[in-house]
Amino acid sequence: MKKSKREAIRIVVMTMVVIAVIGSATVAWFLKGSPASLRNMDIAMDDKGDLLVKVKVEDGSYKNLSQIGTGENVKYTIDLNIVDQDNIENNTFAPGAYGKVEFKIKTMTSLVEGYSIRITPSIEVNEKYEEDSLSEEELFDLVKMHIKFYAANDSGKYSEVIPYYDENAVNIDECQLTGALSEGIEKDVTLYWYWPYEYINVPDKDNEESPVYDEYEKYRELGTITEQIEAYDWDDTYIGNYVEKLNFHFDVEGNRYEKE
Repeated sequence: MKKSKREAIRIVVMTMVVIAVIGSATVAWFLKGSPASLRNMDIAMDDKGDLLVKVKVEDGSYKNLSQIGTGENVKYTIDLNIVDQDNIENNTFAPGAYGKVEFKIKTMTSLVEGYSIRITPSIEVNEKYEEDSLSEEELFDLVKMHIKFYAANDSGKYSEVIPYYDENAVNIDECQLTGALSEGIEKDVTLYWYWPYEYINVPDKDNEESPVYDEYEKYRELGTITEQIEAYDWDDTYIGNYVEKLNFHFDVEGNRYEKE
């Protein structure tokens, strides 16, 4: 009989995106720039050396990668620095933005048979934020609804949404991406994030089987598609007006199994 024991290397990738004015642009600032500046990073491992992980972020001018030892864990911080962002021509992050985070995961022992990746977002509001417009919790909910991660991307068609991690979720397994590992074999895992330009572009918003289906009820209950689009755009404006920084934290964990 097997007893499951979670032994992990945790990688925290904090992508800090400063959001400026929401304009009429359909692409993010970084789509006009050069490919990622971070490539071929060293493999980090936990103290036991059982799980090796590499991370690469593309589609942005990422800088200041630092590795910080935290006991048995390893922490990565990736700081996305945007400058001169007065409008879309000067690097505005806006609806229509997308990107990806790539991991390479390898187990060095047959006891570690799989991995899980959890994504936890956080926001920082700017000095213009006024709580009488909407609470910070409501603003945070809008961000989580409008900007999501997916496990699959077929030429811009996103699928297999990965709900953000919530320790209070009814089904905790839905709040993480999981997969199998084979000893000594490096596995590529890519996460795609997407901020749809408008409501009609939201993947799986009408798919009742989707784990995030209920989040879009506030739009579906409106009378017409025009009203849905306008309401969604208005919520995008809240995000653009009041969110100064958007952070994504990724926890990569290997699952260790021991026989009794």
